[in-house]
Amino acid sequence: MLTRVLPILCFSLLSACAGMDGGRGIPAPVEDRSGAGAPVQGQSTTTPVPAQPATPPAARTNPARSVVPGIDDLPPRTVTPGLPGQPAPAPLEPAPAPMPMPGMPATAEEALLLEVDAALAAGDMERAAAVAERAVRIAPRDANLWFRLASIRARQGRSDEAAGIARRAQSFAAPESPVARQIDEFLRTLP
Repeated sequence: MLTRVLPILCFSLLSACAGMDGGRGIPAPVEDRSGAGAPVQGQSTTTPVPAQPATPPAARTNPARSVVPGIDDLPPRTVTPGLPGQPAPAPLEPAPAPMPMPGMPATAEEALLLEVDAALAAGDMERAAAVAERAVRIAPRDANLWFRLASIRARQGRSDEAAGIARRAQSFAAPESPVARQIDEFLRTLP
């Protein structure tokens, strides 16, 4: 029973408090103690304050929030990061791309091509082919990488596969570019 009555009582008290105007708009009774207007029997000792002209309340943006004169009239504040009294920090400019060190490859493809060259110099054709395939997966539209893989397949004696890879490289090469001419020459030399 108490679990039902207690929430109802709390709700009633809260709704009664919410309905109260806080004294705004209702004139308070003022007692006249000057003695000039001594009360006549049956009259009240308090005289009402003349009513002030009613002003419409300020427009509210949040109806659940009460309007506080003098505070809610202020414009909204913009908050800037940093300490009070200090100017806002200047916006950060994007950092320039780091310059590659001399002798170091600038991209992953270039690093893999260096590894392919090292494997070819060591005579390890399988390793060179595996690294070239990895480079092609990283940059699948690079005609140079496809051509390098085709030349490795030709050195391995896999001419049919080398021709197919070379034609794929040719599809990615720009017409009349040096790599396109190299691919055409390579395809003419294949059996």
